[in-house]
Amino acid sequence: MMEERQLIQRLEVRLLFFVLSLGLEKTERRRQQQQQLQQQQQQEQQQQQQQQQQQQQQQQQQQQQQQQQQLSSFSK
Repeated sequence: MMEERQLIQRLEVRLLFFVLSLGLEKTERRRQQQQQLQQQQQQEQQQQQQQQQQQQQQQQQQQQQQQQQQLSSFSK
């Protein structure tokens, strides 16, 4: 009887550890997924910023060209 009870207790402990390890795996997987999502979002934001910078540069170039055209037309 005593041995049976000890055996049952050991099995319970093993089961408990098993369940806990499953839970830890799940939370770890979830954490990794969230991290990947954050990285994707950061990359998208960086791409958007780069596009905005390119647009600003293009606008500046256009403005410079317009100014040069105006200057050249004045000098004529």
